Amino acid sequence: MSDHSNIRKEVRRLVAADKLGPAIRQLLDFTETAKADDLHKEAALQSGRYEQYRKGLRTGGIDYKDLARTKVNISQAILEITDKLPEVREDGAVVVVRPKGIREKVLRTHILWLMFGIKFLVVLFVLTLWQSGGFTAAQFVATLALLLPIFATYTSVMFRNSVRERHVRQYATTALEPRVSRSFQFTTYGLFLLYGFALFFVIDLRGRGILGQFDHMTSLLALVELLLGVYVGQVVFSLFGARASRPAKPD
Repeated sequence: MSDHSNIRKEVRRLVAADKLGPAIRQLLDFTETAKADDLHKEAALQSGRYEQYRKGLRTGGIDYKDLARTKVNISQAILEITDKLPEVREDGAVVVVRPKGIREKVLRTHILWLMFGIKFLVVLFVLTLWQSGGFTAAQFVATLALLLPIFATYTSVMFRNSVRERHVRQYATTALEPRVSRSFQFTTYGLFLLYGFALFFVIDLRGRGILGQFDHMTSLLALVELLLGVYVGQVVFSLFGARASRPAKPD
């Protein structure tokens, strides 16, 4: 068993010396010992990419620029894995450290279903009030006309993101995917729940007759969209927009 006390320094030295094969073997050895399964899988994937790179060099069937770009990407991936390695104490014992935060892709999935859930329940609530006599048919349609276009705007951005990421990547990543802090994660959850609660609260005021005029409800709904919807939109466009952070597509 090799000495892993200076594993980060050693791997970086090997990468700087253009010795990617030994660097990958060091990572495979260390991650197996540390039982860092995600990182071990990443190292194994880079090992496969490196072997394909070497095969391309031998056969000469791949453009040199493509080979050079592949090599750079492998080197970068090795360094990124190295940065995420568990700590090693002076006595050589491995300290396994859980990754911080949540994967951005997972958060996007949560937000997608949270948005669909909130809007579905709001529409269902409005439908229930209409059937129970709280809204006239015209008021029911007018309420949907106020709520659904904004919902369609958000979901269209989410759908475009799904279309943009429709391809299955040969070298799927987990450990190297962008991660979002827990504080941002829970703030986002709280914002969406508050947004949904505010919509329910305003519509319920009209359903119970506290808001005497329908125009008062629509004005309050517009105010909710102005005060909270703008922040919800910021989150949606940041996570699902065209410039949302994503891992680089491997060659």
